Amino acid sequence: MSRLAQSGRSSVSRSASGAPLRPDVDIDADFCQWLDAQAAPLRRHRPAFLDWENVADELESTSKKDRRKLRSHFAILLAHLLKWHQMQDLGRRGRSWRQSILLARAGIEDILNDSPSLKRTLDESLKEAYRRARRYAANETGRAIDKFPKDCPWRIEQLTSDDFFPRA
Repeated sequence: MSRLAQSGRSSVSRSASGAPLRPDVDIDADFCQWLDAQAAPLRRHRPAFLDWENVADELESTSKKDRRKLRSHFAILLAHLLKWHQMQDLGRRGRSWRQSILLARAGIEDILNDSPSLKRTLDESLKEAYRRARRYAANETGRAIDKFPKDCPWRIEQLTSDDFFPRA
C-alpha cells in the first residue's frame, strides 16, 4: 500500500482548483520520481506564508535518501560477495553471509520497486558502492585491498539474482 493510500488521501496531486498536477508522474508508481517532479513546481510558487525553498529541498532530500540507501545495500551486497568469493578456499562461508547477501538483494529490490527511475542510476551507484565494498571486504578479511578486483567483476543482473553466488 502506498504512503498516501495508507493515509486515506488520493495519490493524484491536485491544484487549488482541483485540477490534477503532473498526472504523468504517479506517486504510487515511482515515489522518487514523484518527489523530484514536485520540487520544481514548488519553487515556482512562492506564497509569503510558506518556505517553499526548504519544502523543495526536503522533497529532493527524501529522494537522495533512497539513492543513498540503494548504494548502501549494494555496498553490503558487494562486500559479502567479495568475501564469499575470496574465502571459499578456506571453507569459511557461512549461513550468515548468505543471509546478508539475500537481505541486501531484497533491500535493493524494494527500493527499485518503489522508485523504478533509480534503475537509471544503477551504474553510478554500483561504482561508488563497489569502491566502498572493496575496502570493507579487505578490512574484514585482513587481506590486502589489491587482492580484490579493482572494478566490479559482476553484472547487475548477477548481483540482483537470488541464485547468484560467485565461484572461484
